[in-house]
Amino acid sequence: YRVPKCMVKVIIHLVLVSSIASGQLREGAWGIKAELGGSPTLGIAYCVQKDLRLGVDLGFTSSKSPSDTSTMFSVGISPWYYLGTVESVSTFVGGMIAFSSRSNGSSQSGFALAGHFGAEYWFSQRFAWNVHLALGLTGYSGPCGSQFGTSTSTGLTWFF
Repeated sequence: YRVPKCMVKVIIHLVLVSSIASGQLREGAWGIKAELGGSPTLGIAYCVQKDLRLGVDLGFTSSKSPSDTSTMFSVGISPWYYLGTVESVSTFVGGMIAFSSRSNGSSQSGFALAGHFGAEYWFSQRFAWNVHLALGLTGYSGPCGSQFGTSTSTGLTWFF
């Protein structure tokens, strides 16, 4: 199997960009972010200062089974405080508060409150990939009640 020249150039470019990347936030920078985990979200990120980032997320999920259809919409705020950066990897702690509405025959409103711990790898000064662990409480009106648990998420952020 032969690797095309354009693919080799892309790989070399990614390696070079990654090796000179500065994994620090720039105060005042805005970004677009996408997260995958318990509930996929799209959002914006704003760097309040070089070690503090504030995110606003919107989520939507829909699932269908032969006997049921479920839809959920959520909006949340997530501040992250960066502890430090070593060779393009930043660690952070933070939290999240979210409000949601879900429907599966009947409507229910809910909230979530969680603490986050994670790491973010900076491919360049503008592009980062994160993974984090959340520990928190989720509560819904109606028969679902509240739940305490953990979840993991991964996401990408592009700063401009």
